[in-house]
Amino acid sequence: FARRKKKKADKKPEIVKEIIEKDIIVDKYINESNVYVIKNQNNNIISKTVKDVDLLNHDLMISNLKDTEVKITCTTTAVRIDHVENCKIYLGPCNGSIHIEHAKNCLFVFASRQLRIHYCTDSLFYIFTKSKPIIEDTTRVQFAPYNLTYTNIIDDLKNVNMYQVENLYDQVQ
Repeated sequence: FARRKKKKADKKPEIVKEIIEKDIIVDKYINESNVYVIKNQNNNIISKTVKDVDLLNHDLMISNLKDTEVKITCTTTAVRIDHVENCKIYLGPCNGSIHIEHAKNCLFVFASRQLRIHYCTDSLFYIFTKSKPIIEDTTRVQFAPYNLTYTNIIDDLKNVNMYQVENLYDQVQ
């Protein structure tokens, strides 16, 4: 996640549960980093815009999903995706980094400044990245240019300085 000055915390962060779909709960951790969490979902569809969930300028964590589709059409500051299987994840531009670990048989569509992928197999990435993607301990993955469209995509790309700049999606390290 984005680097921030850490302050000593006297207590654990407050957690607020926000219901964003029937039976879908997002944990919103209220602290210095404001991390939204989508976790523990199986065979669901989660589709939200900035009007539905205020993710603008917040971090997003997606964890422990199986057979689930997630579509978030707004900007975020950083994204962490961990333990996803047979999922489709579509994200608007991320102003920071996206870190993915333990993904199997997934489709990812997103734009970010930096991308790190670890322990992933049999997945397809439609990405825009301003730096060379870094992959480690990963097999049978493919990369293609970002192709997500939604009403405010051009404005979102401009807001994070990713509009009409070089896409390094094909320069995997």
